[in-house]
Amino acid sequence: MAEKFRSKIGSSYAKKDIEDWQPRLKAELGDLKRTTANRQCFDCGAADVTWASPKLGTFLCVTCSDIHRAAGAHITCVKNFSTYLWSPDEVEMMRAVGNRRAKELYRRGAAGLSWQPQDSKERKVKLCTELYGSEAVQHAVQQTIAAATASCGSNGSCGNVAPAAGYAAAPVRKSQEGPNWLDDWTVPTVPTMPAVPVSDLLDWSTPKPTSSVVQHDDGQSSVAGAMKPVDDLLDIFGPAPAAPAAPAAAGRPASCGMQAEREKDFWDSVNWDELLG
Repeated sequence: MAEKFRSKIGSSYAKKDIEDWQPRLKAELGDLKRTTANRQCFDCGAADVTWASPKLGTFLCVTCSDIHRAAGAHITCVKNFSTYLWSPDEVEMMRAVGNRRAKELYRRGAAGLSWQPQDSKERKVKLCTELYGSEAVQHAVQQTIAAATASCGSNGSCGNVAPAAGYAAAPVRKSQEGPNWLDDWTVPTVPTMPAVPVSDLLDWSTPKPTSSVVQHDDGQSSVAGAMKPVDDLLDIFGPAPAAPAAPAAAGRPASCGMQAEREKDFWDSVNWDELLG
Protein backbone atom coordinates (compact mmCIF):
# COMPACT_ATOMS: atom_id res chain seq x y z
CA MET A 1 0.00 0.00 0.00
CA ALA A 2 1.25 3.44 -0.94
CA GLU A 3 2.40 5.62 1.94
CA LYS A 4 -0.10 8.33 2.86
CA PHE A 5 0.42 11.97 3.76
CA ARG A 6 -2.09 13.82 5.93
CA SER A 7 -2.20 17.58 5.75
CA LYS A 8 -2.49 19.90 8.75
CA ILE A 9 -6.11 20.64 7.83
CA GLY A 10 -7.26 17.04 7.47
CA SER A 11 -6.86 16.01 3.79
CA SER A 12 -5.11 12.78 2.80
CA TYR A 13 -2.79 12.30 -0.20
CA ALA A 14 -0.33 9.76 -1.51
CA LYS A 15 3.05 10.83 -0.14
CA LYS A 16 4.74 10.26 -3.51
CA ASP A 17 2.31 12.72 -5.13
CA ILE A 18 3.04 15.28 -2.41
CA GLU A 19 6.77 14.93 -3.02
CA ASP A 20 6.31 15.29 -6.77
CA TRP A 21 4.20 18.44 -6.33
CA GLN A 22 6.64 20.23 -4.00
CA PRO A 23 8.45 22.34 -6.66
CA ARG A 24 5.16 23.80 -7.89
CA LEU A 25 3.62 24.23 -4.44
CA LYS A 26 6.74 25.86 -2.98
CA ALA A 27 6.87 28.25 -5.94
CA GLU A 28 3.26 29.30 -5.27
CA LEU A 29 4.07 29.88 -1.61
CA GLY A 30 7.07 31.98 -2.61
CA ASP A 31 4.85 34.19 -4.76
CA LEU A 32 2.37 34.61 -1.88
CA LYS A 33 5.15 35.62 0.54
CA ARG A 34 6.18 38.46 -1.78
CA THR A 35 2.81 40.26 -1.62
CA THR A 36 2.84 43.43 0.47
CA ALA A 37 0.50 42.22 3.24
CA ASN A 38 2.35 38.93 3.66
CA ARG A 39 5.85 40.35 4.08
CA GLN A 40 5.43 40.90 7.83
CA CYS A 41 4.35 38.59 10.61
CA PHE A 42 0.59 38.77 11.06
CA ASP A 43 0.76 38.73 14.87
CA CYS A 44 3.76 40.90 15.82
CA GLY A 45 4.71 42.72 12.60
CA ALA A 46 8.28 41.39 12.40
CA ALA A 47 9.90 41.35 8.97
CA ASP A 48 10.23 37.58 9.11
CA VAL A 49 7.75 35.25 7.42
CA THR A 50 9.60 31.95 7.45
CA TRP A 51 6.65 30.19 9.13
CA ALA A 52 2.89 30.03 8.64
CA SER A 53 -0.30 28.69 10.13
CA PRO A 54 -1.97 26.57 7.40
CA LYS A 55 -5.09 26.25 9.55
CA LEU A 56 -5.49 30.03 9.87
CA GLY A 57 -3.89 30.95 6.54
CA THR A 58 -1.54 33.51 8.11
CA PHE A 59 2.16 34.23 7.57
CA LEU A 60 4.21 34.25 10.79
CA CYS A 61 7.71 34.78 12.17
CA VAL A 62 9.64 32.05 13.96
CA THR A 63 8.92 33.55 17.41
CA CYS A 64 5.18 33.70 16.90
CA SER A 65 5.18 30.18 15.44
CA ASP A 66 6.27 29.00 18.88
CA ILE A 67 3.31 30.87 20.43
CA HIS A 68 0.85 29.16 18.07
CA ARG A 69 2.39 25.77 18.84
CA ALA A 70 1.94 26.42 22.57
CA ALA A 71 -1.71 27.41 22.06
CA GLY A 72 -2.52 23.91 20.83
CA ALA A 73 -3.39 22.09 17.58
CA HIS A 74 -7.12 22.33 18.35
CA ILE A 75 -6.79 26.10 17.77
CA THR A 76 -3.95 26.58 15.31
CA CYS A 77 -0.93 24.81 13.78
CA VAL A 78 2.35 25.91 12.21
CA LYS A 79 4.68 24.92 9.37
CA ASN A 80 8.03 26.11 8.07
CA PHE A 81 8.15 27.03 4.38
CA SER A 82 11.43 25.32 3.62
CA THR A 83 11.70 22.15 5.73
CA TYR A 84 8.11 20.84 5.70
CA LEU A 85 6.16 19.16 2.92
CA TRP A 86 3.15 21.20 1.85
CA SER A 87 -0.11 19.85 0.46
CA PRO A 88 -2.34 21.49 -2.16
CA ASP A 89 -5.16 22.24 0.31
CA GLU A 90 -2.73 23.96 2.69
CA VAL A 91 -1.35 26.15 -0.10
CA GLU A 92 -4.91 26.96 -1.18
CA MET A 93 -5.74 27.98 2.39
CA MET A 94 -2.76 30.38 2.40
CA ARG A 95 -3.88 31.81 -0.93
CA ALA A 96 -7.53 32.20 0.02
CA VAL A 97 -6.82 33.92 3.35
CA GLY A 98 -3.41 35.53 3.78
CA ASN A 99 -2.63 38.32 6.23
CA ARG A 100 -4.97 40.88 4.67
CA ARG A 101 -8.06 38.66 4.68
CA ALA A 102 -7.13 37.37 8.16
CA LYS A 103 -7.67 40.85 9.61
CA GLU A 104 -11.32 40.70 8.54
CA LEU A 105 -11.82 37.12 9.75
CA TYR A 106 -9.96 37.18 13.08
CA ARG A 107 -9.75 40.84 14.16
CA ARG A 108 -12.99 42.04 12.65
CA GLY A 109 -11.05 44.66 10.70
CA ALA A 110 -9.48 46.19 13.81
CA ALA A 111 -6.09 47.83 13.33
CA GLY A 112 -3.04 46.89 15.33
CA LEU A 113 -1.25 43.65 16.12
CA SER A 114 -2.30 40.50 17.93
CA TRP A 115 0.31 41.26 20.60
CA GLN A 116 3.43 43.35 21.08
CA PRO A 117 6.90 41.87 20.43
CA GLN A 118 8.04 42.79 23.95
CA ASP A 119 5.17 40.93 25.65
CA SER A 120 6.03 37.86 27.66
CA LYS A 121 5.49 34.42 26.18
CA GLU A 122 2.76 33.69 28.73
CA ARG A 123 0.84 36.79 27.71
CA LYS A 124 1.29 36.02 24.02
CA VAL A 125 -0.04 32.47 24.47
CA LYS A 126 -3.02 33.80 26.43
CA LEU A 127 -3.85 36.37 23.73
CA CYS A 128 -3.38 33.75 20.98
CA THR A 129 -5.80 31.38 22.68
CA GLU A 130 -8.40 34.10 23.21
CA LEU A 131 -8.10 35.51 19.67
CA TYR A 132 -8.09 32.33 17.61
CA GLY A 133 -9.88 29.97 20.00
CA SER A 134 -13.17 31.81 20.05
CA GLU A 135 -16.25 30.09 18.66
CA ALA A 136 -16.75 32.71 15.94
CA VAL A 137 -13.17 32.48 14.68
CA GLN A 138 -13.12 28.68 14.69
CA HIS A 139 -16.38 28.62 12.75
CA ALA A 140 -14.89 30.93 10.10
CA VAL A 141 -11.75 28.77 9.97
CA GLN A 142 -13.72 25.57 9.38
CA GLN A 143 -15.74 27.16 6.59
CA THR A 144 -12.62 28.40 4.83
CA ILE A 145 -10.89 25.02 5.19
CA ALA A 146 -13.89 23.23 3.71
CA ALA A 147 -13.91 25.55 0.70
CA ALA A 148 -10.13 25.20 0.17
CA THR A 149 -10.31 21.40 0.40
CA ALA A 150 -13.22 21.17 -2.03
CA SER A 151 -11.40 23.33 -4.61
CA CYS A 152 -8.42 20.95 -4.88
CA GLY A 153 -8.54 18.17 -7.45
CA SER A 154 -6.93 14.75 -7.36
CA ASN A 155 -4.03 16.02 -9.48
CA GLY A 156 -3.04 18.55 -6.83
CA SER A 157 -4.37 21.60 -8.67
CA CYS A 158 -6.43 24.12 -6.71
CA GLY A 159 -7.57 27.65 -7.10
CA ASN A 160 -11.37 27.59 -7.28
CA VAL A 161 -11.77 29.51 -4.01
CA ALA A 162 -12.16 33.15 -5.01
CA PRO A 163 -10.36 35.58 -2.68
CA ALA A 164 -12.73 37.63 -0.55
CA ALA A 165 -13.18 41.33 -1.19
CA GLY A 166 -10.10 43.31 -0.26
CA TYR A 167 -7.70 40.38 -0.69
CA ALA A 168 -5.05 40.79 -3.37
CA ALA A 169 -4.07 37.59 -5.15
CA ALA A 170 -0.36 36.92 -5.57
CA PRO A 171 0.96 38.62 -8.70
CA VAL A 172 2.77 36.69 -11.36
CA ARG A 173 6.47 36.93 -10.68
CA LYS A 174 8.47 38.59 -13.42
CA SER A 175 12.07 37.85 -14.12
CA GLN A 176 14.53 40.57 -13.12
CA GLU A 177 16.97 39.54 -15.77
CA GLY A 178 17.21 41.16 -19.16
CA PRO A 179 15.93 39.49 -22.31
CA ASN A 180 17.86 36.56 -23.62
CA TRP A 181 18.68 37.62 -27.16
CA LEU A 182 19.89 34.12 -27.99
CA ASP A 183 16.30 32.87 -27.73
CA ASP A 184 15.34 34.99 -30.77
CA TRP A 185 18.47 34.28 -32.79
CA THR A 186 17.98 31.92 -35.69
CA VAL A 187 20.92 29.91 -36.98
CA PRO A 188 21.32 30.62 -40.70
CA THR A 189 20.90 27.69 -43.01
CA VAL A 190 24.10 26.74 -44.80
CA PRO A 191 23.54 25.27 -48.27
CA THR A 192 24.82 21.76 -48.65
CA MET A 193 27.60 21.42 -51.23
CA PRO A 194 27.89 18.22 -53.24
CA ALA A 195 30.55 15.91 -51.93
CA VAL A 196 33.62 15.44 -54.12
CA PRO A 197 35.43 12.10 -53.83
CA VAL A 198 38.96 12.42 -52.53
CA SER A 199 40.23 10.27 -55.36
CA ASP A 200 39.02 12.89 -57.87
CA LEU A 201 40.88 15.66 -56.04
CA LEU A 202 44.14 13.73 -56.10
CA ASP A 203 43.88 12.49 -59.71
CA TRP A 204 46.46 14.53 -61.72
CA SER A 205 46.34 12.36 -64.83
CA THR A 206 45.24 14.14 -68.02
CA PRO A 207 42.37 12.58 -69.98
CA LYS A 208 43.39 10.31 -72.81
CA PRO A 209 42.39 11.52 -76.28
CA THR A 210 40.52 9.30 -78.69
CA SER A 211 43.05 7.06 -80.45
CA SER A 212 43.07 4.41 -83.15
CA VAL A 213 45.27 1.38 -83.85
CA VAL A 214 47.45 1.62 -87.01
CA GLN A 215 48.74 -1.54 -88.69
CA HIS A 216 52.24 -1.26 -90.38
CA ASP A 217 53.62 -3.28 -93.31
CA ASP A 218 56.06 -5.11 -91.06
CA GLY A 219 53.16 -6.53 -89.11
CA GLN A 220 53.65 -4.23 -86.15
CA SER A 221 50.86 -2.05 -84.80
CA SER A 222 50.85 1.26 -82.94
CA VAL A 223 48.32 3.59 -81.39
CA ALA A 224 47.84 6.82 -83.32
CA GLY A 225 47.20 9.96 -81.34
CA ALA A 226 47.88 8.31 -77.98
CA MET A 227 49.04 10.55 -75.18
CA LYS A 228 50.98 9.47 -72.19
CA PRO A 229 49.11 10.12 -68.93
CA VAL A 230 50.66 12.83 -66.85
CA ASP A 231 51.34 11.36 -63.46
CA ASP A 232 54.10 13.70 -62.33
CA LEU A 233 53.87 17.38 -61.49
CA LEU A 234 57.10 17.86 -63.45
CA ASP A 235 55.26 16.81 -66.63
CA ILE A 236 52.63 19.47 -65.99
CA PHE A 237 54.64 22.48 -64.88
CA GLY A 238 58.06 21.71 -66.38
CA PRO A 239 61.43 22.25 -64.73
CA ALA A 240 61.85 25.02 -62.24
CA PRO A 241 63.36 28.25 -63.69
CA ALA A 242 67.08 28.81 -63.17
CA ALA A 243 68.04 31.03 -60.28
CA PRO A 244 69.03 34.59 -61.36
CA ALA A 245 72.73 35.43 -61.43
CA ALA A 246 74.08 37.06 -58.32
CA PRO A 247 74.55 40.83 -58.72
CA ALA A 248 78.07 42.24 -59.07
CA ALA A 249 79.77 43.29 -55.87
CA ALA A 250 79.35 46.92 -54.86
CA GLY A 251 82.12 49.26 -56.11
CA ARG A 252 83.23 46.91 -58.93
CA PRO A 253 81.63 47.89 -62.26
CA ALA A 254 81.19 45.21 -64.93
CA SER A 255 83.68 46.96 -67.34
CA CYS A 256 86.56 47.23 -64.86
CA GLY A 257 89.04 45.68 -67.40
CA MET A 258 88.39 48.36 -70.02
CA GLN A 259 88.64 51.12 -67.45
CA ALA A 260 92.02 49.87 -66.27
CA GLU A 261 93.27 49.90 -69.89
CA ARG A 262 92.15 53.51 -70.37
CA GLU A 263 93.88 54.58 -67.14
CA LYS A 264 97.12 52.99 -68.34
CA ASP A 265 96.97 54.88 -71.67
CA PHE A 266 96.40 58.14 -69.80
CA TRP A 267 99.51 57.83 -67.64
CA ASP A 268 101.66 56.77 -70.58
CA SER A 269 100.72 59.95 -72.44
CA VAL A 270 101.90 62.25 -69.66
CA ASN A 271 105.18 64.22 -70.43
CA TRP A 272 106.96 63.79 -67.18
CA ASP A 273 110.00 65.86 -68.26
CA GLU A 274 107.88 68.96 -68.75
CA LEU A 275 106.07 68.45 -65.49
CA LEU A 276 109.27 67.93 -63.48
CA GLY A 277 111.62 70.28 -65.39
